[in-house]
Amino acid sequence: MRKKVKEKVHFLTLKEFHYLSKKYGEKFLKALKTVNERRVKRYRFENGLTIDFVVGDDAEYLVIPEARFCSCKAFRYGGPGEKRICYHLLAVELAERFGLIEEIQAEFEHFDMIIREIRPKD
Repeated sequence: MRKKVKEKVHFLTLKEFHYLSKKYGEKFLKALKTVNERRVKRYRFENGLTIDFVVGDDAEYLVIPEARFCSCKAFRYGGPGEKRICYHLLAVELAERFGLIEEIQAEFEHFDMIIREIRPKD
């Protein structure tokens, strides 16, 4: 497996920062910290499949931004709508925008092992 980080030159304007901070509060700040610490990862398999995950405080969490899904407890047991958005989802979206997702090239034969490692443990 090879690792690489693709970086873009994007940033948040002050207006965007204030909007997101007001809308998501502590979740937004924690997401920014997560991105800054380079804890957003993407497995890219040779067949084109990708899996995004975030290295959280206690575990690694599978994140599917297109489905607005995360495997963490906060997402699974959160309320409806915006309350269900966890900092892991926000971190993937921010890292995508900034080009700060660490990409890990993997062979598809490792797919099951990777999923077992990042599935919910509780």
